[in-house]
Amino acid sequence: MNWNKISNKEEIHVAVIGAGVAGINAARALSQTPKVRFTVFDKTDSIGGVWREGYLGFGIQTPKHMYHFPDEPWPKDTPNFPSGKQIQDYMEEYANKHGLSKHFKCSTEVKSITRNKDDTWTLMFKNGPSPQVFHG
Repeated sequence: MNWNKISNKEEIHVAVIGAGVAGINAARALSQTPKVRFTVFDKTDSIGGVWREGYLGFGIQTPKHMYHFPDEPWPKDTPNFPSGKQIQDYMEEYANKHGLSKHFKCSTEVKSITRNKDDTWTLMFKNGPSPQVFHG
């Protein structure tokens, strides 16, 4: 994104692809950024990334105090090494608590991304809405 071309008064629309840990972190940061509207796309039917898609029966090998959102420690009754289900629940609760869920567009797979001459991006979707243009 070329920030120099964006006016201080202009609202921008940002796309985030993937609703896993990184996508949720990006959503939280963008939610705290003035004049930024954003949408998080995920091909699955809910948030969670790898924890939702295949790791629910597993857990982390890292103590919970090293694997959490910066502004949301784990609940005190969570075991030191949470299960995949606990991680999935934690991510969903975090997104809901911080008002991020309304920005997620699940069951929407991004098919392609094209950079436009005006430094915007056009996203095409596999089985979803018409092409959409984003600033970043």
